[in-house]
Amino acid sequence: MQKTREQRWLELLDGLELGGFMDISPFKIMLTPEIVCEAFDAILVSHPRAAAIVQSYYGLRGEKPKILEDIASELKRSRERVRQLRKLGIRRMRLVIDDRLDGVLRNLTKQFHEEAVEQKREQQEEQDILSSPIEILSLTIRTKNCLLNRGYHTVGEVTALNEAGIKRIGGFGIGCLFDLKRQLDRFGLRLNG
Repeated sequence: MQKTREQRWLELLDGLELGGFMDISPFKIMLTPEIVCEAFDAILVSHPRAAAIVQSYYGLRGEKPKILEDIASELKRSRERVRQLRKLGIRRMRLVIDDRLDGVLRNLTKQFHEEAVEQKREQQEEQDILSSPIEILSLTIRTKNCLLNRGYHTVGEVTALNEAGIKRIGGFGIGCLFDLKRQLDRFGLRLNG
């Protein structure tokens, strides 16, 4: 059965013997064909003979993969020298792949850090709002007085209440409830439950 181009590239990846952190599945996912092609292009420029041997050995040009003896006879080199050049090509590809994945990891780490900082900032903003007095909500006088008379002085105390608890407050009707929900919504807050 003829191997597909993808299968030959997978064999090449196995030949790269990446090991180490590449044994972890997420890193294997990050190893895209583009990264492998970039690594191959790098050895094509710096070590064209090694690249030709890697191509022939894994059948990357669409032909059937060749054994080291056949490649050696074509290049008029010893089998040992062909093996060394293949190993050199693979080692150079590993360096390019390691550098590229290192860059990907740096970007992911930076992105994760930025998201964590943003999340922390948002949590701090929410905490600041929750500890603020209810006056920042710009409630109607009736709504504000009903809450203050029952001892609810901060936004956090009010958001801890549910609708049933709010309705039990004397003088707090549907209009006050609507006003409170509308003002809480401006800050992205809701009543409990």
